Amino acid sequence: MSIEEIIPELKQAGTNPTDFDFKQMMKAHANVGKSPEANLILLDAKKQMQERVKDHAEIIRQANRLAQQRGVDSQTSAFAIDKALREYDRNNPIRLMSSEEAAQMVGERSSGDADVTAGKRSIEFLEFE
Repeated sequence: MSIEEIIPELKQAGTNPTDFDFKQMMKAHANVGKSPEANLILLDAKKQMQERVKDHAEIIRQANRLAQQRGVDSQTSAFAIDKALREYDRNNPIRLMSSEEAAQMVGERSSGDADVTAGKRSIEFLEFE
């Protein structure tokens, strides 16, 4: 991964990223200096985090639509969204694959047998209290 690809992500971490932040970000990205297994673990975790961001956005979209339909005030809506997001995260943790699983997938990929699609995460319905 090049520096140009990391800088936008680094800026998301804070307004004034330091050299330490940059070094940590570089360590956390797949690159040719890491083993194929390590790269696969990192990429799988990043994919799960991206799925979580998409699912969070969907939960928020559904909550806003439902709150508007029910005439729920913004404070109650915000509380319900926060509760739904926490519940979602609790039920759908980021799961790092083991080095053994990664090694098996790397071996399967080279033979063309791997199924690397992630399972669909569940999005629970919102409750307004």
